[in-house]
Amino acid sequence: MVWLWEGGILLVVALGLRRVLHMGCHDISTDALARRRTPQVEPVYRPVASEIEARSTILAVSLNDAFEEQKAGEFEAACCMVSLFASEWDRLTGLVQDLQQLALKYLPAVDLPVPARNLDAGHFRSGTMIEFVRFHGFVDQFVFRPKLRFQLHLRLQRQAIAMLSEEFHRTCSRTDGDGELLGYTLTQLDLYFHDLDRLAKETLLALRAELSCLPGYVLADVNVEIQDLINHGVLKPLVPAAR
Repeated sequence: MVWLWEGGILLVVALGLRRVLHMGCHDISTDALARRRTPQVEPVYRPVASEIEARSTILAVSLNDAFEEQKAGEFEAACCMVSLFASEWDRLTGLVQDLQQLALKYLPAVDLPVPARNLDAGHFRSGTMIEFVRFHGFVDQFVFRPKLRFQLHLRLQRQAIAMLSEEFHRTCSRTDGDGELLGYTLTQLDLYFHDLDRLAKETLLALRAELSCLPGYVLADVNVEIQDLINHGVLKPLVPAAR
């Protein structure tokens, strides 16, 4: 009789776990729901993705021109191109950081588990970023709640861009008319640009993932704010997080 009693307890526990874990349910998966929202997401996502791509292209052209001027011995012209590159760098990083802040602002409104991508040190080239990702990349392995993990991922990206920009401007400040030093500076800027471009793409992927997890009525508000960022560089003040 004892074994029957124990078997009954195990059966009740198993059924309880099955219910809690939603095993055997035929509900639509979160991935399927996210895919259903793709037609709503693309009109919101595509303009800002195009804007990021355009600004990255301007940066690439400016840096390439600086290399060409330096190779031709036109060091003053090369320094002017570095100044232009630095100005465009600030515009791009400003937009990327605003998008990260926007994603954090609307994160409480998601109604599906939002996936987070891990940063991979192998995708970066500058020593600054490689060390940063190696040091911080393991942290989110100890976070299991999807929303909290995604939030941590965004904050790490913000911190990474801030650190990269600080190193970038420190390197730019050492630029002068010395050809050898200028060559070294341009090589470093090339590494920094690669890493910034990578972080910008990671931010876009994170934003797209979050947009797919937001209800339709929230997407309309996000779209308005993204258009303001693209056209005017304005991010509305943060509002209290929804519970």
